[in-house]
Amino acid sequence: MDLIRYLVKCFTHLVFGNSAIIIGFLFGYPNAAKYIAKAYNLRKISKQELQHLAMFTNNANPAFILITVGLIMFENLKVGIILLISHILSSVILGIIFRPKSIIQQDLKNENSNCFKKQSLFNNIVASILDTFKTLAIIFSFTVIFNILSTFMCTLSSNNVYKLIVTGIFEISNGLNITAASAMSLNTKILISSLILGFSSLMIMFQVYSSFLSCPIKLRCIFVAKVLQGVISCRNYISINEMGIL
Repeated sequence: MDLIRYLVKCFTHLVFGNSAIIIGFLFGYPNAAKYIAKAYNLRKISKQELQHLAMFTNNANPAFILITVGLIMFENLKVGIILLISHILSSVILGIIFRPKSIIQQDLKNENSNCFKKQSLFNNIVASILDTFKTLAIIFSFTVIFNILSTFMCTLSSNNVYKLIVTGIFEISNGLNITAASAMSLNTKILISSLILGFSSLMIMFQVYSSFLSCPIKLRCIFVAKVLQGVISCRNYISINEMGIL
């Protein structure tokens, strides 16, 4: 946690913005996007802060990288650790690149600060349950849609490289699984996995963007940010590999 607090100090956000950064590092998408959108709608963060946070806080869950990718797909925890380091560093670098010199807060008000307290406990519980089911429905729907698209696109060619690229673009889990199971060298597989984790796939981008529908965030901004994060993550792995860690 001390490391996370130190990383947070690299940015110029106030309390709610810093909380979003920590959520993005620890819990993965779309949790940070939901928190940021909620904070903006409650006028706890400014438009400028919203747009900056949306560029770099939507990261993969550390448990997913370490356990699912590292231990299950690669059967190597060290690979998971290296991928996690590359991924987190790419997020930090991206946040610093787009960091504003200062955060403008004059448009914020406290009029909505007690909006939840005005509701009864029962209403809050019901609202939380409905919000959870809504999020699950969105995640499930996009998962099905992009899996169908990925499967269809893969039928257009029998080339393994083509299938890997298409799957990685459309759906993160299958893309990583195909990469890990391929006959490529370990270094090449980790490099591609770094790219896929940073890029996150179109499925994840649409899931994240669905949380920002009520906010002034454009899908192309999220797309550009994830492309840059994928490239930076690859460069991070190259640097780590040159150190001879793996």
